[in-house]
Amino acid sequence: MCVSGKEILDFFVEAFRKAWWLLPIIATLGIFMAFYAGLIPLHGENLSEHGQFGDSFGVLNSLFTGLGFGGLVVTLVLQQKQIRQQEVQIDAQQRSDATRHFEESLYNLLDIYQVTLDEISNPRGNLRRRDLLLASTKRTHKAMKDEGVHLIPHAIQDRYHADKLTTQDLKQLDYLYFRNFKILTVEIDRQRRLSETLRSLLSHLVDRLPRHLDPRPYRALVCAQITHIEVSYFYLLALAFED
Repeated sequence: MCVSGKEILDFFVEAFRKAWWLLPIIATLGIFMAFYAGLIPLHGENLSEHGQFGDSFGVLNSLFTGLGFGGLVVTLVLQQKQIRQQEVQIDAQQRSDATRHFEESLYNLLDIYQVTLDEISNPRGNLRRRDLLLASTKRTHKAMKDEGVHLIPHAIQDRYHADKLTTQDLKQLDYLYFRNFKILTVEIDRQRRLSETLRSLLSHLVDRLPRHLDPRPYRALVCAQITHIEVSYFYLLALAFED
């Protein structure tokens, strides 16, 4: 097998990157062994003269001490950089987990809402799904029109905007509100499981949206699953029942 020169060069470069910190240690040991073996002659003929010769290298001790301190500073800086990188990675992972958890729950609630909508029906079973909601709203509107309580007289509206309602006007408004409430509670088919499912869906969308996410795409997704029939039905339901 033929090995190219570039592969050999890459091997040595990679080895140097991994073991460059060994070079100062090897150099120091080499110099010590050279002195110990007598390859580098020492000045003087006795230990006292040798000691004086060694003291002349005191400036090198200061240099190496400074280099050691500088190396410590560099190490601390690199450690801080690594810590910041880890914090960024952890924050990104947490955001990703929060997004995934929110979206999974949102899609599950949407599926539950659609399943619940598909399962609703009237006691006779001839009306189901949105047909039941549409029939309920139409029946409610028809009952209001038949009793003449679906509109507030224009004269009362004008006096209301002018803040000049009379006692008779207040009594008539109270009657209209009361009759509307009675008709709603009687005519509207209250599908409690469907309304509670929608409540949970909207609560999740509003209260549990992670701060780093834009709410508009998720709101558009939910709105795309709800037709005007459901909007009319839930509006009347909210007027009739406080909860």
